[in-house]
Amino acid sequence: MSTPNPTRIFTFNFQNWQLAASLEIIQKELIIGNSVHWYDFAGEFRDKYEFPLADRLHFFLVRFRMKKRKLSEKLSSNTPGSLIYLRNKEKLFFEIEHEVEKLAEEVAYLELISKLKESEPSTADNRGHLIEYKESFLRTYYATKKILDNSSTSKVFLYNGRFLQERAVWAVCSRLGIQVFFYEKCNTKWDDRYLIFDEPIHNPIYRSFIMEKFGNDYMKSNADFPSIAKDWFAKRFSGESQNFTRLQKKGSGLEEQKPYFVFFHSSEDELITTDLVSKNWGKQHNALFKLVKNLSHFSNIRLIIRAHPNLAYKSVKERGVWNKIGTDLEKQFEWITFLPPESSIDSYELILQSEGVITVGSTIGVEAAFLGKKSILLGRAFHECMNITLNPENDDELCEFLFEKTSQEITNSRRVSSMKYAVFHALGGNQFLHVRFSKTRNRSYYEFSDFKIFYPVICSIALRFDSAIKSMRNSFQSKK
Repeated sequence: MSTPNPTRIFTFNFQNWQLAASLEIIQKELIIGNSVHWYDFAGEFRDKYEFPLADRLHFFLVRFRMKKRKLSEKLSSNTPGSLIYLRNKEKLFFEIEHEVEKLAEEVAYLELISKLKESEPSTADNRGHLIEYKESFLRTYYATKKILDNSSTSKVFLYNGRFLQERAVWAVCSRLGIQVFFYEKCNTKWDDRYLIFDEPIHNPIYRSFIMEKFGNDYMKSNADFPSIAKDWFAKRFSGESQNFTRLQKKGSGLEEQKPYFVFFHSSEDELITTDLVSKNWGKQHNALFKLVKNLSHFSNIRLIIRAHPNLAYKSVKERGVWNKIGTDLEKQFEWITFLPPESSIDSYELILQSEGVITVGSTIGVEAAFLGKKSILLGRAFHECMNITLNPENDDELCEFLFEKTSQEITNSRRVSSMKYAVFHALGGNQFLHVRFSKTRNRSYYEFSDFKIFYPVICSIALRFDSAIKSMRNSFQSKK
């Protein structure tokens, strides 16, 4: 028998995994007897599309196939629960509340950071985008409020919670006291797995707890714990699970510069949009400057600053900021070496030859602990509460952690903790039971009954066209 208070799930994107996970959750809820209201808001409540032709074509084709395959009927057939599939078909009129408008402005700026891949974009230069994002947030917020106001709801499912429209739904639920469950894959290799969080997934304390509990439980009951962890790290080191490692050459070429610490730079825009900026250390460049200040008191140690390879794919401005920071520090201090993102020096060789590493959120801090090296975290990270890293709160603690001798017992303990992290990423999450994942040489896709989820070739062609137009427009604007 269906529950009187429906479960509600909001979908804003038809990317393959997201749509597959949505179907998996809907089917699971229906099987246990819940009534589900599925709101298809993909592409709704916004004036502009990042890729106008490709996005619109993709939304149309997915909905066409959903209707043709009678997806809603197949989801709810032979289940105790019932499904209502809904789309927005009416114009929205609303009065903007001051506190909601302020929130919309804050979230719009976070969206701008995410879209531009830039940590401090100019509000003046991007006024048009900010207005667009703010409007999208407000429309989503008030459309959701209209749905949830004066109606019974048992729970709401949302993807991730980081992005603009999901944040709008989350804000409404928080205001109305409705429980939100966030679904996400915690590793890019989780093609047919997902995890549901009953707290915000970007909370480092909560994320650490989830990972450590899984690792502890697996270690207690499975003899293959060490081999699973070692295999996960081996794939990281070889580049099998991260492309940029394959482009790096063995050997650091910096043997003459020992002893040294390595500061591994992270993508600042991602730290900001996932709420991982530290109150103690501030933004990443502030943490680096404080580290340099503390190391300058010691004459026998060097610092290597390694820019993340992904910096090469950030905005021109972001690349310029960090290249300038690195080269300026290298000129100012003879004991600092800056390695730009395109450097082919192997990161793991750097770690093995170092005294230790300093990170601001990067997973390489976990890998360093596995390799038996001192790992210091100047900021927030999802693994920060797993006893993997040393987490100084001030300059005095930083200096103490940098130069104190670490016993083999503590090193081994931190290594085991890093292995719990690895096992979670290798085996954690819930397996898809109702949606099937398939992979061929040319593409991957999902299937529920006879409904397939894939990105059509015609959309790929449209995406190239959109990208070319966008590139030409950006080039034209940069010359103005």
